[in-house]
Amino acid sequence: MTNSNKILAVIRPNRPKPDDIKQSEAKTDVQTDSQKESKTESKPESQTESKTESKLSLPEKPSHRPRPSSSSSDKPYRPSRPKPKHLEEVSQATNPAGEIFNPGDQIWVRSPWGKWAVAEIDKFYESNRDQVVAHFNPKEEKAGWTWMGGCIRSELLKKVPIRQE
Repeated sequence: MTNSNKILAVIRPNRPKPDDIKQSEAKTDVQTDSQKESKTESKPESQTESKTESKLSLPEKPSHRPRPSSSSSDKPYRPSRPKPKHLEEVSQATNPAGEIFNPGDQIWVRSPWGKWAVAEIDKFYESNRDQVVAHFNPKEEKAGWTWMGGCIRSELLKKVPIRQE
């Protein structure tokens, strides 16, 4: 079954180039000069010609008037951005459950392939007064995946249970 609602062609009108418009205006100016010399036209015809001539000409560009001088109070206020705070290194962090985490602890993190994986905490950073971020390095890898590590907020830290053999 074929679809009969296909667009076969799109026709767009051709716009005259600015050079073509100037040439056509020059030709009409020469013709009007020769017609004025002959003076064989009646008034109604000359009025219709002036109307058609005005339709052929390009619209005038708006004049560039100087803007009135504006004081600094007229401009909208643009707030200045605070400079980025340097991250401060912290020795340990706690999660909402009250567990204390130190560098070298093993934690559960979401791996790039979507499964839970074990990672080791490298360092802690304080980004805000109330927010501590842990930088970790992965301990598990999967074939075909490259994983260099990442960061996780201290509120999301989960310890890996220690296996006793």
